[in-house]
Amino acid sequence: MFSACAGEPIQSTGRLSDAALPSIAADAVANRGTIVSSDVFTGVDPALSAVGTVKRALYHSTSGVDGRGTEVSGVFVVPKGRPPAGGWPVISFGHGTTGLTRDCGPSRDPYLLGYSTGLTGMVKGGYAVAMTDYQGLGSRGTHPYLEPRTAAFNMIDAVRALRILFDSTSTTWLSEGGSQGGQAAWAANEYAKDYGAGLDLVGSVAVAPAVDLTEIAELAAAGQLSLDQIALAPLLIAGLHAVYPDLDQSLYLHGEALNQQRLLMGCSERDRGRRQDVMVRLTADDVRPESTAATDDLAAKLRGWALPQRRLSAPILVVNGAKDALISPEWVDAAVSRACNRGAVVKHVVQPESTHTTVTLDDDSSKWVAARFRGEKAPSTCQT
Repeated sequence: MFSACAGEPIQSTGRLSDAALPSIAADAVANRGTIVSSDVFTGVDPALSAVGTVKRALYHSTSGVDGRGTEVSGVFVVPKGRPPAGGWPVISFGHGTTGLTRDCGPSRDPYLLGYSTGLTGMVKGGYAVAMTDYQGLGSRGTHPYLEPRTAAFNMIDAVRALRILFDSTSTTWLSEGGSQGGQAAWAANEYAKDYGAGLDLVGSVAVAPAVDLTEIAELAAAGQLSLDQIALAPLLIAGLHAVYPDLDQSLYLHGEALNQQRLLMGCSERDRGRRQDVMVRLTADDVRPESTAATDDLAAKLRGWALPQRRLSAPILVVNGAKDALISPEWVDAAVSRACNRGAVVKHVVQPESTHTTVTLDDDSSKWVAARFRGEKAPSTCQT
């Protein structure tokens, strides 16, 4: 449960080995999910506005790093028509990597940087949807890329914001996302039991989740990163620097990876060609740690962000591809195994021919989601 006193931590309801929450100030606790500003999203993808009422909003959330209150932007949609008894069930959707600068928030684009089609399908399925931009994307502040607690808090508070914007929504919700959003959806599940008090999480769907990037450090030092991982490195180091400002990025990034880092982090349409040109020129040497000490420090920091950090609050469906060259299938397997060992209910599906970008959710996944909202017992692939 929460402490309403500034400087006192929220107390975990999980196991003693669960990661602790940061101390969260009383005003941040009180303001979670409340609306700073909102408007009807005119000009949004017509396919989405045809099936739902769409708003953009700036809402209060919390930094997972220092527990301070933040303001986060997002998109909020409810289906048109009469809601079911108890209100529209809610999906809090976490988008994948778009970039790290303020112009990278999907809420700033009529087609949500490519996510409007997915949201349209969810709304057609009878779900209200909250899609956070995440802290620092679409609004003021720095984006702590792949820091899981902040993403979890942003996802949970987006549900609170949705319920304020639309009183036809339920307290019952599910987190879902892919890649960066898969990590966010998983982390939201872990922190829902206490940070999400007052809401009823029924499950999560994590697609190709960035659950544990610890091995990136050793692979970078050995010059064995995949091309996808090389492209990720400048963003990953920037995310770490946002949380650890004393981190010397020049120990990890060299040449264009360092000199063009700001370009690589951005989402400006006019710079797309330049970004792609720089990205394809990056080599393993551009992202190689300078020393063993630098490698070890990078591994330690990434290990601190690895999931699971706590026992899951609700069942989870994890879907990833066996040919994923960005988030190694072995990393996901290990994270799932650790979650199972903590007593989680996990259904893990590996698509043999899928890569990071081609992994998809099928009809069975949709049925899994619907069953969670019906309160049915979730299947598990954990070995007992």
